[in-house]
Amino acid sequence: MSLTHHQHLLPAGTVHYWLTHPTTVKGWLVFTHGALMEHRMFEPQWDYFTARGYRVLVWDVPGHGQSRPWTNFNLDQAAEALLAILDQEQCSAAHFVGQSMGSFVAQLVEQKQPQRVLSLTSLESTPLDHDYSWLDRFLLKITPPLLRLYPYSMLVNTIAKATAQQPQVQAFARKTLQQYTKEELVHIMHQVYAVVGNPAYRPLKCPLCLIIGATNKVGKTGAYSKAWADRTQAPLIVVPDAGHNANQDNPDFYNQAQYDFLESVG
Repeated sequence: MSLTHHQHLLPAGTVHYWLTHPTTVKGWLVFTHGALMEHRMFEPQWDYFTARGYRVLVWDVPGHGQSRPWTNFNLDQAAEALLAILDQEQCSAAHFVGQSMGSFVAQLVEQKQPQRVLSLTSLESTPLDHDYSWLDRFLLKITPPLLRLYPYSMLVNTIAKATAQQPQVQAFARKTLQQYTKEELVHIMHQVYAVVGNPAYRPLKCPLCLIIGATNKVGKTGAYSKAWADRTQAPLIVVPDAGHNANQDNPDFYNQAQYDFLESVG
């Protein structure tokens, strides 16, 4: 099933997005990719959910993929850009799926306009409103400068291997990462970590689903997701044979689990 390409011009740059057009529309389903990835990481999802009646929107977050160059990228800008896209498409409310950084963007959308978020699925990510330990905040603060010390090729290969379990998904991640200069990579990661642990964020008001890969090796997303599930009583789904990009590593399991959740919230 083909996607139609669209774009929205904003002062900081042009944001690119793609839509499917199902015959029967159950609702909008918006996928937001993780840091240094791009919209094609959800290719295993768009036909599946479109065939089941959802209108799927995938996009390149500002500063990523085709939505480059972008002036002074940050996650608040990304959330505002997504809301601008929804306004342009006259979408009043949607189900949101965010992978890693994409979950932060979706959570920021919910902070800004909670009435537009019918549900939020956080795939391999952590809550913005959590009280992170001083040690974790310190480690997140120093990580971007430490990335500058890596030779570029080593940095790309290290991130790609940590991102996924399946060789073909690692190859996708490596090719995608190679779009970015080291400066872009460091800046993006700095902006991602800057939003974590802000006490101004409130708990989410929407139905929440948490999904993690069984073999994830990226940070503490697994541990924080489990604590998030305990605190909110949200379902926590573990995708077998899958790492950080769990929707790509094991799309059959992920798609069914995601569909079941969406159907449960209506």
